[in-house]
Amino acid sequence: MPTEHIPFFAAEANLTVLQGLLTKLPESSEIGRENPDSRLYLRQIVNNIVNDVHSFDKLCTWTIEKHGSSFIDEARNYDPQHNSEELFALAYYFLCELEFAKQDNLNRDLRQIKSFIDDNLLLFPVHIRRNLTFANYMLPAIIVKSMVNHPNMVAMREYNERYESATTLKKQWDDQIEQKKEQAQELQKQLDNQQSSFNFVGLVDGFSATFQPKTSRKKNRFHFPDLSWCVITFAGFGRADIH
Repeated sequence: MPTEHIPFFAAEANLTVLQGLLTKLPESSEIGRENPDSRLYLRQIVNNIVNDVHSFDKLCTWTIEKHGSSFIDEARNYDPQHNSEELFALAYYFLCELEFAKQDNLNRDLRQIKSFIDDNLLLFPVHIRRNLTFANYMLPAIIVKSMVNHPNMVAMREYNERYESATTLKKQWDDQIEQKKEQAQELQKQLDNQQSSFNFVGLVDGFSATFQPKTSRKKNRFHFPDLSWCVITFAGFGRADIH
């Protein structure tokens, strides 16, 4: 069962903080290389989050987990004189994860921000530059690693392993069943042959049993003549001739 999604940017308290931050950031319709003010790019990111909270909630889960609370705290306590670049670096994490997770391309404003970082990275202090570089190049690899090691992914890999094992086992069973089937068929042939032999022997015995009484009856019908009278007569003639 899928885990229930908990809104972060869509939560009323966080959304209110971001809307308040927008009122503190300068507005400009022209942002680009000629105006490398990170506050303008921060405003673009925050404005995109406010206008599409559900996409950022859905696609930026890693950054929300790692930096969400810090980002909201920094936004709530925003001081344009001290932490504009730090807050921009945090916001840039969300932009990079969004680009990585989004199926289609970023909109024009967000693409401009990516180009701005590529062209003006050296304008930032070293520690900010390090964070922006990490977000640009290392964040996708970190996200992939976290996805691979996620319990759901581990469970999926274990399921695939069990599935492959079950598939192999099923094939072994099928082979054994097929072998047993062939053996059963061969045994049935042998039984059929034996049954035919038994039937033939029984048929022969039947013929024998039928033939023997008939032979006996034929023999009984053939009677030899009684020759006892011939012996007596012959004996009488013999005695007369002697006298």
